[in-house]
Amino acid sequence: MNSRTYDITLIMPPMWSTTVPWTAPAYLAETLRQRGFSVQFLDYNIQLYRLCEKLGYAYLWDESAFFVPWTRGNLDYLIHLMDLDEIQGSVIGLCTTQTNLSVCVALADRIREKYPRRKIVMGGHAVFFPESLQCVPVRSADAICKGEGEDVLCDLLDRNFDNLEDVAGLYLPTDKGWRLTCERPLNTNLDSIPWPRYSEIDFSQYTWPFLGLLGSRGCIGRCVFCTERLRSPGYRIRSAENQVDELEYLSSTFPIRHFPYYDAIGNANFRVLAERSREIIRRGLKVDYSANLMIRENMPDDLFPLLRTSGFTVAFIGIESGSASTLSAMRKRHTPGQAALFLEKCHKAGIRTEVNFIIGFPTETEAHFQETLDFVRTNRAHIDAIISVNTFCLGPSDLWDMREELGIVIDDPLDPTRHWHTTTHPNTLDIRVERMNRFLQMEQDIGLRGQVLICDDYSFKQHPLPDPDALLRAYTAHMETAGPSARTKAQEAVQRVRILLNLHPTTPLELLRKVSRNLRTRGLRQTFQRAREWRQIHKKS
Repeated sequence: MNSRTYDITLIMPPMWSTTVPWTAPAYLAETLRQRGFSVQFLDYNIQLYRLCEKLGYAYLWDESAFFVPWTRGNLDYLIHLMDLDEIQGSVIGLCTTQTNLSVCVALADRIREKYPRRKIVMGGHAVFFPESLQCVPVRSADAICKGEGEDVLCDLLDRNFDNLEDVAGLYLPTDKGWRLTCERPLNTNLDSIPWPRYSEIDFSQYTWPFLGLLGSRGCIGRCVFCTERLRSPGYRIRSAENQVDELEYLSSTFPIRHFPYYDAIGNANFRVLAERSREIIRRGLKVDYSANLMIRENMPDDLFPLLRTSGFTVAFIGIESGSASTLSAMRKRHTPGQAALFLEKCHKAGIRTEVNFIIGFPTETEAHFQETLDFVRTNRAHIDAIISVNTFCLGPSDLWDMREELGIVIDDPLDPTRHWHTTTHPNTLDIRVERMNRFLQMEQDIGLRGQVLICDDYSFKQHPLPDPDALLRAYTAHMETAGPSARTKAQEAVQRVRILLNLHPTTPLELLRKVSRNLRTRGLRQTFQRAREWRQIHKKS
């Protein structure tokens, strides 16, 4: 084991994409290093995925139907299969997403037990809004970063976690919950933020030879259901030269076949988009890249072939609906006719189109839904794949504040995002699921299902949730071939999970035998310490 100590360990907990390294911790790591801090990065998401792949449980990541179980904490017990001895930082940063927040909290609590003197900070889009922090007990972290974290983390380390009240952009724990110090102004010069070098990444561990990029932050749209402009108000973009410098370095350094841009919108600034395309061509870079494109009627016609010549091969397009009425209620900036023309322009330029739809927007009627089905059939020739289709979920957005106006009634306060109905016209969860299934059948019948389809958990339930006992037996069998130290750690991990989930109630005789065995092998002091750990775990269960 590496005995080196670091200023900070950044951890990407499960569950998240296994295709590529996530850009958020990569940006944090590079900024910290250029400010003189030593950084360790641990991708527990990909580590646990590769372990579960060997055990036959890769589907927990591969099937989007499991997004909800991860979110609800059904798989939190898997954190006990992670080796916390790897953590070498005096500060520990946990990167949160909507699908890993529950695991993050459970992991933070376990880290706190093992390393009570180390500082823990969380960040990421899942802990941006105050409402989200209700899921994070104040015991779980010493601070939470709100929004972009490059400068905030540097401030924390510069101060050695002292006088945090003076650090803008932090939620701090109090007796009454989390409290924001104050808002932190966004960095308007994105060229000043170093782009990631990925020096610590083993790309062979990821499932696709891709690497994500970020050319801008924020969005020019005002979609009523979206949180992007709330998390990152305004729109900021890196210069074309800065972006191409990154592309040139990464494409010449790593065996990457494709670069997806993760920007909320890839065509907000036509001038920079054209400059970047021409600079890629001028430097003779042979790259293949993609981005989210907004349907924009005023996008210059000559920009489509220029993009394709520079290596732009795939456009991800949020059509969302084929109904003009629904699109207007969503505050989308396009009509069905404009969407059809945009798809045609991409197709003629040789750009592959992969599109998204939303089923069951609050104002959607059966007639509106039929218009969406008709739109897909009519424009089939210019659509290459449908890659995302979901029933509509409520969340922090302008729409959330319009619930009364739209007649939205929450059916389940514990899961308001999906369990709601409208009083103005029939729109219930059952109706949305039924429409979803009709859409999926149509999509399959006309051959538009993408290789990867993001879809909520009402369809494609190929596997049930795993039986924890069966998973632990598979893990134990797998670890039999490991060395003595690893086997011992595995046995202890299995015992922790069994106690946590009450999978193996211990009789008094079994307990006496276990204590006797531990006294012989560990001695009185270690046995007492282990008993305290078991008691802490058991109290939580």
